[in-house]
Amino acid sequence: MLVLSGMFLLAASIAVILAMSFAALMFTYNRLQTTADELAIEGARKLNEVDRIGQMNNMIARSRQLVFASRKQAEEAGHYPQLIELADKLLEQSRDGALELENQRKVLRSVNASEVQEAVTARFNQLKGRHLLVLPWIKVGIPQTPVVKLGYIDQVQSNVAVLEGLEGLESSDHSPAVSDNQSALYEENINPHLPGADGDLHFKMCSLPAQVENTIAPARATLANSFRTAPDDHLQSAVQIDMSLEVETMLGATAGGKFKAIGTALATGASNMQ
Repeated sequence: MLVLSGMFLLAASIAVILAMSFAALMFTYNRLQTTADELAIEGARKLNEVDRIGQMNNMIARSRQLVFASRKQAEEAGHYPQLIELADKLLEQSRDGALELENQRKVLRSVNASEVQEAVTARFNQLKGRHLLVLPWIKVGIPQTPVVKLGYIDQVQSNVAVLEGLEGLESSDHSPAVSDNQSALYEENINPHLPGADGDLHFKMCSLPAQVENTIAPARATLANSFRTAPDDHLQSAVQIDMSLEVETMLGATAGGKFKAIGTALATGASNMQ
């Protein structure tokens, strides 16, 4: 009886240790995933802070419309010699504005990448200590520095409604490659060139949730497999965080492994044009 009791207690002890180890590992993995989601949301909030991406999209769309209208006026001014100089000057100014806006869009892309990295790093430094776990038979260290990726979420159009009222531009803007018929929003990550002499200008509008019935979508976690890398050099509206964590068992032979987690979040939606 003593031998059987000893064997039973040994088996029960091993079972308890295994159960506690499994529970600790599951808790550690869930916490790692939670941290990845928190970091992704923190970065996503920073991306469209004060609606800078949404306003940039709107300005780009209106700059495009202005260049088109200015070109049309310059062509019509040929019938009125006294207006040619003024029309040409307005066209030149509208083109210069489009070029400057494109330069500022590139600056914003660089600023976004830098500020998101800083925000994620600061938040990571606050959270990394909570993962430390040491038991007699298992050790969980501090997560490695997360890898930050910027992109967009698939099937999220731009926040800009298709602009109406300009004959010759309106019809092309309603084509499937440029806008969505149901939402009447420009598609994500497009660069709709103007015809003719203004085809050299870029008007890059990125993916960003539009305001719906006076409601602005908050930054929110989303599925990792919906994340896409932004084409060319478009602005990004989503953040993905890759994290890993070293785990080591110390019961008998020492063995180690890694937990990995991916957090993905979409930026705060756009507000109305200001």
